[in-house]
Amino acid sequence: MAGLEKFSLASLATIDNGRIAANFQQLLDAAIRDCQDRPNDEKPRKLLIEMQICPVTGIVNGQVICENVNGAFQLKSTVPTRKTAVYSFGLRTVGKENKPTLIFNNASLDNADQATFFDGDDAE
Repeated sequence: MAGLEKFSLASLATIDNGRIAANFQQLLDAAIRDCQDRPNDEKPRKLLIEMQICPVTGIVNGQVICENVNGAFQLKSTVPTRKTAVYSFGLRTVGKENKPTLIFNNASLDNADQATFFDGDDAE
């Protein structure tokens, strides 16, 4: 049974040449960067390692037994949702079909219908 090892949490660092640990490190690095980018957002950044195991069955003397277990890992991370300011969009219809569309005023993002100083006049 050379090469066999007892599986434990510590095994995640070595199994599959460290691939699981490397993926976890990438997620951790991204969560740390998000903390640096948005230090005022105090919501938690989460890293999850989920292990799924399923029995591999066989029949011995007419009895179903678990011969082995297949396992897979799922690594997930969540960071707080990035939110923008609220922008005002006007609703207009365009074209022959009166297709509804959204419009906005880049000079007044909080009021799509806000007229600007030069509306209707040519700036000279």
